[in-house]
Amino acid sequence: MLNDVQKAKALFFDFDGTLVDSLPVLRKVYMDFLEKMGHEGTEEEFQRLNGPSINEIISYLKEKYQLEDSVESMKEMFHHLFKGIYSKQVHFFPGVLEFLNYAKSKGYRIFVVTSAEPIMVSSVFERYQVDDVLDGIISSKEFTNGKPHPEVYLQALKRADLHADEVVAFEDSENGILASTRAGIKTFAFGKEESLSPEVTPVKDWKEVMEAFTLGAHG
Repeated sequence: MLNDVQKAKALFFDFDGTLVDSLPVLRKVYMDFLEKMGHEGTEEEFQRLNGPSINEIISYLKEKYQLEDSVESMKEMFHHLFKGIYSKQVHFFPGVLEFLNYAKSKGYRIFVVTSAEPIMVSSVFERYQVDDVLDGIISSKEFTNGKPHPEVYLQALKRADLHADEVVAFEDSENGILASTRAGIKTFAFGKEESLSPEVTPVKDWKEVMEAFTLGAHG
């Protein structure tokens, strides 16, 4: 991955579970939503739904649980649960702010490529007063397909006017890793014990990422 770090002109970051410790919040929203619908969620299903857009999640849950409410009304309920706690309880992982500032100082362009609402992403960056490091937010909500489909990453490459070999991505979920690698982008994967493919480099935390980049800068 050192060669890829040295060649990279931009960094594409997933948001939930990669930059921010939001999975406990997302899990609670998912569980509370299904409870209100008269059903009980599972950890396995939550993990499977980590990556797709809200539209895809709601459509999936409606079909699986034969929910009678309309997709639009359930989306409104989901967003209400979500926005009530997201911006206040979501925090950057340790080491993220240091790495973002380091990457910006080295001239990397920084994009968030996410299934989250852009306004929710912006609210966290603004709360930490680091919104000036961002070059753009590309959300799968703008497109037909969410992760694991590569569409959001392909569109991010197009907007950044870059080729896949000029970018390094950061992901934590299986769906996200599939999306980035299907777009041809080398990817750092958090929480993975071993590489899923030659395009994927497992990392434990942001300290390890920083070490890889500082080593690459001097390699």
